Amino acid sequence: MKLKNLFVLVATVFGLAISANAQLGFDAFAGTRTLVVSAAPNLAAASFVTNTIDKVRLGGTGALTFLTATNTGATGGTLTATLYGSTDKTNFVAISNYALLTAPSTETITNYFYGGTNLTTANSVFLGGTVVTPTAYTAGWATPYIAPAQFTNSGAITLNGSSASAVQVGLRLVDYPRYLHVVYNGGGTVTNFTVQAILTAGNSF
Repeated sequence: MKLKNLFVLVATVFGLAISANAQLGFDAFAGTRTLVVSAAPNLAAASFVTNTIDKVRLGGTGALTFLTATNTGATGGTLTATLYGSTDKTNFVAISNYALLTAPSTETITNYFYGGTNLTTANSVFLGGTVVTPTAYTAGWATPYIAPAQFTNSGAITLNGSSASAVQVGLRLVDYPRYLHVVYNGGGTVTNFTVQAILTAGNSF
């Protein structure tokens, strides 16, 4: 009887270990929804209005990511994006209170498994804030932390229209009207831009 109970206990623990290892964690693929706000149109210097999206099935804080490029290298041209919201798809007003990340941070990760031949990779990543390293003798510790980006921005967003770039905007979706679109405005010496915008947020359905 004791052997039977011991066998059951070992089997249970082994089963729990397999279950724990098999867990995949947060699902950013099926657990979120990504809406295409603008599907990489080619823009002239004049303004361009994207399709209107309905955010009713999104929840939480969304990440609106802009990817832009031109064929002119690193010279000339300007490009901005302004976010607008509406309750009726007719009367649109510029929205405010968004967070803005204009450049990815570099996150260096080392694989210590290989001992003296460590593998190091520099990831370019949007962190949702700014890395702060405290001064030990005044703060009492020196461990870096992320100071969250503030949702205090308004007005036009400057995109780097002269070369390949990425900008990410944080949107607390409950703060805005149901319908959203983006107005791009280009100028300067560059007359053609390619820009894409996607919105990823929590799934409420």
